[in-house]
Amino acid sequence: MPIQATIFSTRSPEGKALEGMLRDFLHALGWIVSVHNQPTQSEFNSACIKQDVVFVDASVELAGTHNYAAFTAQPQAYDHVLVASRTYLPQNFYGLREGGAPPYPFSQNNQAIMAWIREQVADLLPNLPRTGKNIWSTGLRGPLKDLEKARVRASQQHQIFVSFRNSVHKQAKDLQQQLASGKFHQGVKQGVLLLSPGELAYQDEVLSYLQRWEILSIIEEKMRTVKEVWILESDQYYQSWWTSGEMVLMAYFQAVSKRRPLLKVYHPKTQKVEVEPAGVVPELSYEQRRSLDRLLSTAGRTRGAETAQKMREFASIPLIGRSAFFNHPAFSLEWTQQRVFEEPTNTGYSWKNALNPDLFIEMVQPKLIPVPHEVLQQVAQRGATDYQQYSFMMAPHRYIWYATRLGRLNGPKYSDELTIAQELVFRAKKR
Repeated sequence: MPIQATIFSTRSPEGKALEGMLRDFLHALGWIVSVHNQPTQSEFNSACIKQDVVFVDASVELAGTHNYAAFTAQPQAYDHVLVASRTYLPQNFYGLREGGAPPYPFSQNNQAIMAWIREQVADLLPNLPRTGKNIWSTGLRGPLKDLEKARVRASQQHQIFVSFRNSVHKQAKDLQQQLASGKFHQGVKQGVLLLSPGELAYQDEVLSYLQRWEILSIIEEKMRTVKEVWILESDQYYQSWWTSGEMVLMAYFQAVSKRRPLLKVYHPKTQKVEVEPAGVVPELSYEQRRSLDRLLSTAGRTRGAETAQKMREFASIPLIGRSAFFNHPAFSLEWTQQRVFEEPTNTGYSWKNALNPDLFIEMVQPKLIPVPHEVLQQVAQRGATDYQQYSFMMAPHRYIWYATRLGRLNGPKYSDELTIAQELVFRAKKR
């Protein structure tokens, strides 16, 4: 039986060029290929269920040339749906197979995409054509199997996650190389995950409470599958909201599943390694775990931005907002609107051996500084401005995808386009 594939291409010149390259590649393999460059949501949904392989060009391009209005969340759960892009993706749209799109704020060309696609096709080929291509077998069992495949793939790719402050990124790269070479594991080479500064957020980025938890939920996904978490200790390691969050996540893994990655602390000055030092990972109460359940689920990138937006509008109705379910900071409008940043030289507090999960969950410690909305408006208009002892400036924007629901586009009213919204990125520097 011939292998069937569908290409969802964009309508830009670059998108048409990629479509041609991909079509030629697949025809040379003897595959039957169909192409959609102005798909409906029904066509996208059907292809994800019925086709052997689906190729999605998710490049963020001019309105009217991309296909985000037709996209669904299926690529997040199907191993045979390959998401690639010349641009960095919206934070909440991604494929189960990683590597097809560049990290923020970079771009890539069609040749880089084709190189990645060839690797994925070679990996998929032994199990093609797929069996059970219908809604009943693909409906729930298929995604569960594919999610488990992705978990195993991630654990094989990375065995170690390195937690560090951006100020010591060079030292972190050095540690990554030592770990990868097997220096600390009897010569056994290790896959090491090291998030680049700015890949998910800048250390000095001015983020809403929601954005911080959105990013922390992505970090949770990446930490969950590793065997070890290594702390690169530095003078200010124990004063960061992000590193605090990573240790709270370690406590959360323990509370939820009674196991977590092994913790090791590397001291670069002495080159000594501590294994499971006392007091670094806190213990969570039942209430703290439940609160983290709520925060991570409502901020996770698998949640629909359009659904979360409607739920917060719903929760703003006084009587409803007082109910047990909605009476939580994660459902408040302030959670999405108030932006805060970390004090760049916060040296007055260290949580080593004293990380308080309640104060972290309540966004009290480590200290976060709120920025008035009017100040950020000035930055957006001028490109930069000063406020108190800080200088604020712009960085390349990020994107959020709003899925079409019941044929209705759901993006925020302020957006020029109702499927992808630009999220302005602000940074704060001490003068």
